[in-house]
Amino acid sequence: MPDLTIKDLDDSTLRTIAFQAEVQNRSVDEVAIGLIRLGLLHDVEGRVAVADRIRSGTRGPVEDSTDVIRRMRDAV
Repeated sequence: MPDLTIKDLDDSTLRTIAFQAEVQNRSVDEVAIGLIRLGLLHDVEGRVAVADRIRSGTRGPVEDSTDVIRRMRDAV
């Protein structure tokens, strides 16, 4: 598993993470990983950027399913 090094983290943030780790009986790494995951879930701009990148890799425009169904129905 890759490592992540965070530089220039302010003392207040580190104390908060360490306190959460202590009261939850978890390691600082476990708490930090959980906070990163939670942040990613709530990062709307980041999720939109990922979706846009995925969409840009698709071939051609995505068809409306209603149009596809009508064409299939009319072909019969």
